[in-house]
Amino acid sequence: MTEKLDILILEDVASDAELVKFELRKAKIDFTLRRVDTREDFLEEIRNRPPEVILADYSLPSFDGLSALKLARKICPEIPFIFVSGAMGEEVAVDSLKEGATDYVLKQRLARLGAAVERALEEAELRRQRQQAQELLRESEERFRTLFETAASVIGVASPEGIILEGNPEAERVTGWRRQEMLGKEFWKIFVPEAYEEAVRANMKHVLAGQEIRGFEMPLKLRNGGERAFLWNVNRLLGKEGEVLGVIAVGQDITARKRAEEDLRESEHKLRLLASQILTAQEDERKRLSRELHDELGQSLTVLKLSLRTAGRYLLEPPEVKEELGNITLYLDETIEKVRRLSRALCPAILEDLGLAPALKYLVNEFSNYYVISHDFDGVDLDYLFPK
Repeated sequence: MTEKLDILILEDVASDAELVKFELRKAKIDFTLRRVDTREDFLEEIRNRPPEVILADYSLPSFDGLSALKLARKICPEIPFIFVSGAMGEEVAVDSLKEGATDYVLKQRLARLGAAVERALEEAELRRQRQQAQELLRESEERFRTLFETAASVIGVASPEGIILEGNPEAERVTGWRRQEMLGKEFWKIFVPEAYEEAVRANMKHVLAGQEIRGFEMPLKLRNGGERAFLWNVNRLLGKEGEVLGVIAVGQDITARKRAEEDLRESEHKLRLLASQILTAQEDERKRLSRELHDELGQSLTVLKLSLRTAGRYLLEPPEVKEELGNITLYLDETIEKVRRLSRALCPAILEDLGLAPALKYLVNEFSNYYVISHDFDGVDLDYLFPK
């Protein structure tokens, strides 16, 4: 309602219109009043300046209230229409209400006019709200139907007993069942694998009790006997009065995702196996190089050192040559030690013979021989982490 209530009155007697104004003021209604008394003026007003309330006398010299009511219902049906008349019998009043009048007030009882106007406005507001709610409901139902028909997910509706009430086109496409074939059947008999039936029935009870089920993985049985992996969101379906009509389930096909996950797991397994094989090959190569360094190169250098010493014993002079041979022998000793150290680094025998903890301790001690670093080694049993 605006700041002032806009009222149009169809009345040919000015004094009666003044009485109407008086009663409305008594009822503390803030209003503006426009008076007309001909059909042409009445049509002009309701077409170009629709009021918020129409008050009309039933009998006028050139125009009657019932005709005015029919015009108002045709042009502005939402506006309250109240008869204010002194020549209106009960039967006529009832007929006018049937034709769409909001109320009637006899001129002999104008004291109830204010209450009639307020009640008419309240009823008009309630009608407007109902119409708005109905329109929103229709729009919502249309959107739901559009979503239902065009969704890329499988959507199914079932009664509390598990009877299929509806299925969308995607459900037909995926399962191979036509809509008319699946309606009326128990969904767990044609769509639920036997291994999942108990879990589905339990979830059904939870959903009907008001608990929403989200992210439930269950394969969907197909008409040809196959299955496809699906992720389900299930909720109960309520009627306009809040009654439980059943459940609605929305399923997303995750077959491709499950296959991709399986392929990824297989790839990871192959990668771990390949990495293990590479590490084994590297270790074998280290052992081979270690043996060659220790057995072949180390022995060759040792033989060379012994030969130089033998040659030095038979060499009498000059002393410079004997001294040089001695230096070469010392150099060979250092080289042999380096070869042994390199061999141990490539494949420490202590690692295979005694385990990881002693090998680490040995490595720390060896490192301290070349760098002045204070250290403390506290080893634990690590061998279980790296079995031989």
